[in-house]
Amino acid sequence: MGNLSILALPERHLGRERSQGLLRTWAILRTLGPVKVLPEATTEDDLLKHLETLKPDLVLLPWNLYLKWSRVEGFFGIARSSGPTCAGYFSQPLDWREIGSANDYQRLILLDFVHTSLSERWRVVRSLLNEKLRSGIEPLVQNSTPIFIHDWLGAEGPGPVLDGLLSLDVLSHAPWRERVQPLEMITLALWNLAFERTRALTRGGWLGELHAQKIQAHLQLTHDGEVLALRLCYKQSPNTPRSVLQDFWPDADRTEDFRQILIQNADFVRVHPVVEQSEIEVVAGLLKSAPARHRPAEARTIWVDPITQRQMAELAKLSPDQPRVQPILQMTDDPSRSTTARILWLEKELKERDRRIEELKAGGVPDPESKSA
Repeated sequence: MGNLSILALPERHLGRERSQGLLRTWAILRTLGPVKVLPEATTEDDLLKHLETLKPDLVLLPWNLYLKWSRVEGFFGIARSSGPTCAGYFSQPLDWREIGSANDYQRLILLDFVHTSLSERWRVVRSLLNEKLRSGIEPLVQNSTPIFIHDWLGAEGPGPVLDGLLSLDVLSHAPWRERVQPLEMITLALWNLAFERTRALTRGGWLGELHAQKIQAHLQLTHDGEVLALRLCYKQSPNTPRSVLQDFWPDADRTEDFRQILIQNADFVRVHPVVEQSEIEVVAGLLKSAPARHRPAEARTIWVDPITQRQMAELAKLSPDQPRVQPILQMTDDPSRSTTARILWLEKELKERDRRIEELKAGGVPDPESKSA
């Protein structure tokens, strides 16, 4: 990776402590390859001239300039799914509401350089810098860590997987024992993603029976001492980069949407639409630094970026015969670890959502008091 280079622009108006923190970030990223830091006064025109001569593999810009300087993305190619990448970062606290909508973009990448540790930043930038490491979950953790897998079938609820995950020994030790609740919420949000398009098929009848044994999505989990990551691969058509970005981008007006619940509970979220396969890969992770736990109202790392099937370094479906791979549902046979209460709550939420959808289809207006009744 020594030939991969980074071009960075420092964030302006930082205090002494945060400026020192940003310098430490550049220092650790230099272990990945050369990092050239431009002057703070660099303009977009200046940056474009640098891009023509330096040809970096990754450009890191302060978040506000990243969203404003559209010609930088144009330089690399708006519709690209490979090649050099431009990403934004923030090195001082940022409220989600300050970011704005994603209506005018096909990809957006914002990196948290304020709440995360230096080694956590290194892992994410390493994955972003090298296309061979961009997808999957293995690049986010140390080698030889176990991978737990499950294929969600067409008529399956989230309960068994939740039971299996909650029985993992790693959740009884720091730093993950304090993160059980967000892990539950992340898992339920991923289940919603997997079954969103075909939930009607699980309500019974011959269609439900026909699809009951068909694989709906592939779920994986791995962890080490700094990162616990879940990966979901599922089908969704259409899944244009623009529509996927709008679905997953943080939106304060859609707090009840399960995509927003995913973002609220995870320390980082990465979403890759694989356009030619109508497939989406979602990776949601918990970090040892726990920004979602300590700073729940503030922005965290989010990465929504289209890739090609060729760039999928890890298969969507892993076999339990592979080294380090273990089925989630072999984790527990203990009925005392039941998640019945959670499933009942989830079913209630799903029925309420289905009812509102049917009312809207019929042209009606949902009664605001019906939910509380």
